[in-house]
Amino acid sequence: MIDQPIAVGAPGGGGSSHRLGLSDILADPPLVHGGGTCIWRMSNDVLEFIDHHLPCGSRTLETGAGLSTILFALKECHHTCVVPLREEVSRLRDYCGTRGISLQRVKFEVERSEVALPRMNPGPLDLVLVDGSHAFPAPFIDWYYSTPFLREGGILIVDDTHLWTGDLLRRFLEAETVEWRQLETFSGRAAAFRKLASGSETKGWEEQALLVKKSRSLTRRHKLYLAWRLARRGQLLTLVKKAASSIAPGA
Repeated sequence: MIDQPIAVGAPGGGGSSHRLGLSDILADPPLVHGGGTCIWRMSNDVLEFIDHHLPCGSRTLETGAGLSTILFALKECHHTCVVPLREEVSRLRDYCGTRGISLQRVKFEVERSEVALPRMNPGPLDLVLVDGSHAFPAPFIDWYYSTPFLREGGILIVDDTHLWTGDLLRRFLEAETVEWRQLETFSGRAAAFRKLASGSETKGWEEQALLVKKSRSLTRRHKLYLAWRLARRGQLLTLVKKAASSIAPGA
């Protein structure tokens, strides 16, 4: 669904106009990345989800830049784009300039997100898109510093969940059922969440469900490894004593 696309005049200032929307930028994407040779882009269904669920004029923030940045501009969002490469911003500006797409409400923070986000105060946000660096620990930093500004009821999108860092963040949010509710997954490559409450990023480790679950699993594995070592060394009596102490009352 294309929600209120922007009307732009035809090149040369003719009287006709074309209502530019998501389908137009999908058909004619900018070459932003790889030195201007390609576009690293999220899937169409994620962009369509944003277009369908995000009202015009919303307050938004993303890490990374690309087709999503142009979509936020088309929807006249008060948008903050955190991107480390100035040349990518220049290519986006050139693309939008030749097509009459206004970037007046788009603010570019040209800096690595781990540097930019901790000092930023973007105000209440309706949507946050985590789609910057996917190297460890960047997605977690992006989530940690941006989502406190996301209003309750707002939407968080984590892209590239087929990578380990994105998948771990997705699974963490799935387990935080008091603060987050998963809305949709996109072919195993992205996930959208509704923020229900604040506070998941400030919990102690013993309150974070996924961390507790994985820590218990690691503890069991460690005990099995110790048992294997003792058995291999022939220290069966020690192994029996340890097993007995683990099931003793108060152990």
